[in-house]
Amino acid sequence: MNQESRVINVHLEKKEKRDYLVFEFEDAMEVCLNDDESQNTLKAVFVKLLEEVIKESVELNFVEKPEYKTGLYIDVCKEYIKDLNKEIASVRKNMPEKLKLK
Repeated sequence: MNQESRVINVHLEKKEKRDYLVFEFEDAMEVCLNDDESQNTLKAVFVKLLEEVIKESVELNFVEKPEYKTGLYIDVCKEYIKDLNKEIASVRKNMPEKLKLK
């Protein structure tokens, strides 16, 4: 994305034997990857991302934390964040100018 993008870091962490994908918004949002409710939580993250995209260009940055060791989740989430960035860029590009707040 361009230099004017606001970067939102995303990382994985383990708490109480559960894996979380953490989106570092002003108020962090955590998606538990081992929970049946993760789909609903992801929907809330998408709503938050759309709110941010309306305000400004946004880019997600996957940060690998050395203390997080579950390789499969790391690989899958890296790719997921890459794909999500492509979708965010596409949404922002195709959004009518009158919807953009900046």
